[in-house]
Amino acid sequence: MSEVQKFIDDILFVIVLYETVPEACEAFKSLQSSSENETVTYTISFYDNSKLPQPIDQSRHHHTLYYHHNTSNVGLSTSYNHACAEAIALHKTWIFILDQDSSLPTNFYSAYFQKVKLFPEEILFAPFVRDGRGILSPLKFSWARGKRIRSAKSGLCSLQRLRPINTGMMIRVDAFRHVHGFEESIALDFSDFAFVEKIKVHYENFVIVDTVIQQEFFDSTATKEMAADRFIFYYKGALEMGHRFGPFWMYYYRIVARMAYLSFRFRSLTFLTLFLDR
Repeated sequence: MSEVQKFIDDILFVIVLYETVPEACEAFKSLQSSSENETVTYTISFYDNSKLPQPIDQSRHHHTLYYHHNTSNVGLSTSYNHACAEAIALHKTWIFILDQDSSLPTNFYSAYFQKVKLFPEEILFAPFVRDGRGILSPLKFSWARGKRIRSAKSGLCSLQRLRPINTGMMIRVDAFRHVHGFEESIALDFSDFAFVEKIKVHYENFVIVDTVIQQEFFDSTATKEMAADRFIFYYKGALEMGHRFGPFWMYYYRIVARMAYLSFRFRSLTFLTLFLDR
């Protein structure tokens, strides 16, 4: 067994699904095609928040696959915490987080492997994430919102200066447990920022990995109905961030600004109604 495969064997990859068949999601497809020149096997956990179960046929794949279905649509944080419990049971060292529409490059794992060798004491590794507008992660976080950057160097980076989003995060299981995981009251929007707030209380840095994951940015493809459903998650997440980490007024301001932006974008009073109904 190669040194790289031993490293991969210590990772539980988690893909959170919503109304997408596991085998059709971009994250799984890109994992399958990520090793053009060598055969590697992954341990992958699917957490499906869809209305109906859509299990995957393990016999059709050489990877070790786990599937969990939850009709309650509990969001990301509960899904990641479940993955941590699963990683502990499987004696894994790392959890690797992917969105269903994440697209990984060929041999991405080699870049993570090299950075772990360079920084063996670090507990959080994250890639560059790009969408059609440029770098989506890492980013600056100030005034209760993420701000895009034009460029950054790979390697050790202070969590005070930049922070990663969920996509592509590889977290040491021990550190995940130490901070008691993700905040389940923050189901979707702000879940990554809340997690990093907890991480940086105990750990100073993270490592930027010299690889790029492509990610579809939700705002660019959302219909009004999708944006309305997401706004409710945004509202709840922002309030929880305000209460948990503060300052509250800043997060409340972000809710109002988000409501105004979506109302203007879709030329609709739907978002004002949702805001007032809260």
